[in-house]
Amino acid sequence: MRSKTIKIRLQKIKILRTKKVEIRENTDFRQAVWGDDKDLVVKYEGDDYQDQDDTYLYERVVAGYNAYVFSFEDDGRLHSGG
Repeated sequence: MRSKTIKIRLQKIKILRTKKVEIRENTDFRQAVWGDDKDLVVKYEGDDYQDQDDTYLYERVVAGYNAYVFSFEDDGRLHSGG
């Protein structure tokens, strides 16, 4: 019995997770309104963020840039995004 050696090239594949979120009208920044609490931001932007000291980091691609940031005041209300 003869055996063959097969070489396989593996590539790293990034799998993007998608989640259906509600569409909101009359927003100030993306799907958020200034003064929204954290739960509302997550409801409309999704739960795929990293929380770093009251700043939610979302990975998005718009105009060639790879990030969106939502920052909250001490009272938990949205005050900036970029």
